[in-house]
Amino acid sequence: MAKRIIIAGSPQPDLLRAAAEIGLQPIVLNPQGDGGDSSVNAAAVSGDSTSPEAIKGLAIAEDAVGVVASIEESVQAVAQAASELGLPGVSPWAATRTRNKVALRQALAAKGFPNPPYREVITEEQAEESARAIGLPVIVKPADGYACQGVRFVDQIEEVSLAFTMAAKHSALGVVIVEEVMLGDEYSVEGIKVDGEYHVFGITRRIRSQSIHPYATGLLVPANVSTTAQGALIATARAALTAIGMKTGPAHVEMILTDKGPQIIEIGAYLGAARIESALIRLAYGIDCLAGCLRVAIGEAPRLKPCVDRAAAASWIPSPSGIIAAVEGVEEARSLPGVAAVRVNAQPGEKVGHITDCRSRDRIGWVVATGANAEEALATAVRGRDRCRVVTRSTT
Repeated sequence: MAKRIIIAGSPQPDLLRAAAEIGLQPIVLNPQGDGGDSSVNAAAVSGDSTSPEAIKGLAIAEDAVGVVASIEESVQAVAQAASELGLPGVSPWAATRTRNKVALRQALAAKGFPNPPYREVITEEQAEESARAIGLPVIVKPADGYACQGVRFVDQIEEVSLAFTMAAKHSALGVVIVEEVMLGDEYSVEGIKVDGEYHVFGITRRIRSQSIHPYATGLLVPANVSTTAQGALIATARAALTAIGMKTGPAHVEMILTDKGPQIIEIGAYLGAARIESALIRLAYGIDCLAGCLRVAIGEAPRLKPCVDRAAAASWIPSPSGIIAAVEGVEEARSLPGVAAVRVNAQPGEKVGHITDCRSRDRIGWVVATGANAEEALATAVRGRDRCRVVTRSTT
């Protein structure tokens, strides 16, 4: 019988595939009981994926050898359950600091990290006062948000109130951060800690949107930075993970490379935090990040030796708001040389709003491509993206 592993959260196909390929039976826990798939020997159970007791109870009942989170909301519960069960994983202390950006900033500051000026606020008045004190422009974001939801760039004091309201809607804690804008290109270091040892999968360059909502519209691997910059990004990621007490578990560390060096944006500590990045690293280097992380979650070595030397990129498909009438050009995009995958989630008849964060962006779809170098891969991904046309009609 295959060893069982509990996946708390959404049944991500790539994660289920990776589990099956290394001989595990994934059992997905979520309120909908969604995730059963006989093709990858996956089962599903209905339950609260944010409850340590539910995760721990299911793991005991199924004699599971590991527990992992596939969504942000399950990170702390999985960490607590793994700790109580004596299974490998992110510690509860570290999990809290990846979920709460104020706690993250405090932990980094305690170890001498250069945080951007920021303030923790709970009212519109405090937000406006903070923006004036820090100096415009600022970023306003929920303290415990994710997927860029509720994050807004503000360069006019009159916009702070609206930005605060949007951010507060996405904070279960009711806490908002007003933070100085960090200038520079954005990167993420993908890796995993194993008993304190840091293994790096790769560095991703993130192409940001040009709107007031800062989310990635494109990614490329390798990141095309100097050897010195690569070393600085990895060293900063390693030190940040140590600062928050991360000893074991997946790590998606987002940074801005400023003129003063890398500065931390946030840290993700679950297997869905770098979904597209994981796919790009697999295409570029032949490293299966998800399989590696699953192995670590059951107490095995991650097996991360690169076997490919190429490049990969992703570009997200844009869409105007409205009711989707048609999605055109998908097969044309798939037929382009170098295009590895086209994923279109948008379907005719669905209502879509403006793209403001990673969730609304992902709701439309993306194109992934490969190339001999990062520029070639990105150019191909963009060509594929441009072939895909989402046609909408007005909702009025």
